[in-house]
Amino acid sequence: MPSYKTELDEYIPKLATYSSNLEVLQPDGVKYKEDINLVSFQLSGVGRRELHLTGVFMPPIGGVYKVFVNVSGQTQSGIQFARTQWHLVGVSYNTLVFNNYAIFTLSEGYFKIELYIDWKEGMDLTYRVFSEIWGIVDGELVPICWIIHLTDVERNSTGSYLLPIYIEPNWITRYAMPPNIIFLKNVTIEDLNLFTTVLEIQSFQVNLGEPNLQLIQESVMSGNFSNCKRNQQQILAKQRLKSYSQNQQPNLLLVHGYCAKENPFTVGNFTDYIAFKDWGQSLSNDQFARHLIDFTEDNNLSAFSIVAHSQGGLASVHLYSYYYSGLDSYTVSGNGTDRKIQTVGAPYQGTPLAGLLADIGHFFGIMCGSNLELTYEGAQAWLSKVPLYVQDEVHFYRTFYGKRKKYCNFGTNVVLKGPNDGLVEVGKARLPFGRGEGISPGECHSVNMQWPSQCHNTKRNAEMNRFAARP
Repeated sequence: MPSYKTELDEYIPKLATYSSNLEVLQPDGVKYKEDINLVSFQLSGVGRRELHLTGVFMPPIGGVYKVFVNVSGQTQSGIQFARTQWHLVGVSYNTLVFNNYAIFTLSEGYFKIELYIDWKEGMDLTYRVFSEIWGIVDGELVPICWIIHLTDVERNSTGSYLLPIYIEPNWITRYAMPPNIIFLKNVTIEDLNLFTTVLEIQSFQVNLGEPNLQLIQESVMSGNFSNCKRNQQQILAKQRLKSYSQNQQPNLLLVHGYCAKENPFTVGNFTDYIAFKDWGQSLSNDQFARHLIDFTEDNNLSAFSIVAHSQGGLASVHLYSYYYSGLDSYTVSGNGTDRKIQTVGAPYQGTPLAGLLADIGHFFGIMCGSNLELTYEGAQAWLSKVPLYVQDEVHFYRTFYGKRKKYCNFGTNVVLKGPNDGLVEVGKARLPFGRGEGISPGECHSVNMQWPSQCHNTKRNAEMNRFAARP
């Protein structure tokens, strides 16, 4: 049941009459309206009075819904008003059912807990999993680790469907006597692109069993474990890593953004680079990241760093958070002189222009349509799952309009708040736990705006080229 809030500012609470409705556009194009009702007046966190409205609609199919909230009326003094808000709402019908059975196995150097589930043809194969891992150590229940990774549905030899959860061995083997019982707590399984929960498990006990305990002890003695970086967050069942030459060139990947028609950077400012090409696409961050994997594999890139623009920055962070790639082939010093990921103008916290306004092609000057993960709500949902230590390895740059003309694009400036680059507000281009490298005036998001493109700054490009990590 979606619940919406809208502000009427000075008209509250002096309303004489009002009317309101939800206008819903389904993924299949069907459109209808639902009435919504006034719930209450409340003070917001900044002391403003807000009108709270609640509307309910029952989505018949899965996908992304476009929802308009329309409120109009007249104040007691006769002033007429109208307000409209719009939202993209993700709905998933890929609900999984846990069969209250799980087993612990050792697989290719990984510890794996296999959850037995009900799954049907046509449902998604890949999901995002979060879980606390606890264990009984020396007779006490202790926290072992927190995991977040992508996982694929598997089918075993008996025809049962499994959803594997992977644990880095070192978290278990750090104990002199490894736990013989594992507890999964607060397990959440999410739809990969819609961020909706498809399965929750409050707590479940998994017995390791004597054979597994013996194998764990033998593995500890032999060191027979794969090197699972970042607590197994890059595990994906369908990994397509290949063996490449370590003396390969190029070693810097330039990544464009949402719906790009060409590489945005001045390539003459970079050395030993290759430019990613996937023109005119509106993709989720996960789809974008998989396209990056395909591109780097097709071009035999075994080790590289990234300089990215706009959504290319989000896709690069997603790639580093969930997948193995050439970004994982080396370790940086952490002092900022050898950077794995550098971004310019990335909307880490979203932009209102990626919502329904993106469906109005002339507003963007492009025709790729709305993108859930670039809206305020979608970006926040995505960002909340990005590990802090991944963010710490990202260096980001921001820009905004100059003093002479305080806008980059007159049309988008009406919608955007405060300093912005024509598509992204400066405050929303901040990665909360990333490394900010400055905010520059007099530069816009792309070409054909009132100020030069942020990707054409020769000094910044040379700096990013110099500090890009080179294997």
